[in-house]
Amino acid sequence: MSKVLTDADHDREVELRPGEELELRLKENPTTGYRWSLEAPDPALLQLLEDDFALAPGGAIGAGGERIFRFRAQAPGQLTLRLRHWQAWSGESSVERHFRLHLRVA
Repeated sequence: MSKVLTDADHDREVELRPGEELELRLKENPTTGYRWSLEAPDPALLQLLEDDFALAPGGAIGAGGERIFRFRAQAPGQLTLRLRHWQAWSGESSVERHFRLHLRVA
């Protein structure tokens, strides 16, 4: 079973066990050019399993949805998962939002 977190969990502390999965769902509308970008975590502690986008139910073309990241805790340790919502080609000045999770694998 995996833990599911959303935008509301920004800056939260989360504890996982090795082998446990974490799903992170963040609101996104890629047609605006803005997209969530993950600062790659240490794969020895947290493995990225999936990075996908899902339209909101009933969403038309061009509508928003959720960016879905799925991870598996690998080994004991601590890390801060960092993401930014931005237009990568526009550089740092385009960062609109940040998202952080403080993870402890034990």
